[in-house]
Amino acid sequence: MAATLPPVKAADPVDQIKAALDAGASVIDLRDDNERAEVAPLDGALHVPFNIDGQAQSVRSTSKDEFVAKLKASGVLNESGDAASGSKSFVTHCKGGGRAAKAAAMLKELGFEAVNGGSAPYISAVKAGATAGSSS
Repeated sequence: MAATLPPVKAADPVDQIKAALDAGASVIDLRDDNERAEVAPLDGALHVPFNIDGQAQSVRSTSKDEFVAKLKASGVLNESGDAASGSKSFVTHCKGGGRAAKAAAMLKELGFEAVNGGSAPYISAVKAGATAGSSS
């Protein structure tokens, strides 16, 4: 029996997430530390908190320049703005997919391939074989 997709606010189509993961895309975990304590990080995910000073996006929206600075500070991008790992493809996720959608859009504006993976449990379900028809 296929895995069930957990509910998320936003995520790209399952086939796009799976294709990116199968092609070796780097996963970026955008959650704040307290959120990572609630749901364990995915193995190998790069941690780049999207919020500024832990403030929700509804309170303090993160700009593209701020996100780029965070990507560089975390080692995802080098100082010239290239992916440090050489990967040009990313799957972003947060708690529910909202920040992941914003981050994926910003990464695309920077010339990278990026998909919104929704949440860590959503990506885990996709890896386990969940399909679009298995969402609850």
